[in-house]
Amino acid sequence: MLRHRVSHLRFLIVLAAAVGALTLVACENNRTKLNEKQAAEGLGLPDSQSDGNKHTLPQRCPLDELVVDPKPDTPDWAIMQTLQAALDATTGHDDATNFQKFFAQFAAGNDENRIKMDYWGRAKQHVTKYLQGDAAKGMTFKICERREEPSGETKIFIQSLDPKKSNPPYRLKKNEQGAWKITFHPI
Repeated sequence: MLRHRVSHLRFLIVLAAAVGALTLVACENNRTKLNEKQAAEGLGLPDSQSDGNKHTLPQRCPLDELVVDPKPDTPDWAIMQTLQAALDATTGHDDATNFQKFFAQFAAGNDENRIKMDYWGRAKQHVTKYLQGDAAKGMTFKICERREEPSGETKIFIQSLDPKKSNPPYRLKKNEQGAWKITFHPI
């Protein structure tokens, strides 16, 4: 009787393994089995086709607001100060002094070392991707969108000139003195 149960149990285990294997084969992604023509031209479905070329979408910038000379009591000014400090640091000006200008735009309570490690290097590396025109003729950037958040913060999306990147959002909030300070730096 025990032998009968053991062999019945073995049969069920083998059956479960076989069903599992068949399920995996049946659920395999069909894209891996496309021939060259199907991969290049698509599967011929009415809503699916490919010309084989990679396409990039144009950058969306609905507000399209060019910032040239912002007033000091605006969030645009805080953003401009970070971009200017990063650009100056990359063009041979004193890195430590420019970092202090950059750091001064952040909300109180931020750790200086964390800002330096998390944001400063990337800001210097990517600053030119966000500047419109020749910075030697004047610093400008574009604001694509402004959003007032329920938290009291303002999100400002600036235009990225890198076609592989979306427009990054800065988050800013007024401090007790009424100055706009950065709570999140996207670059």
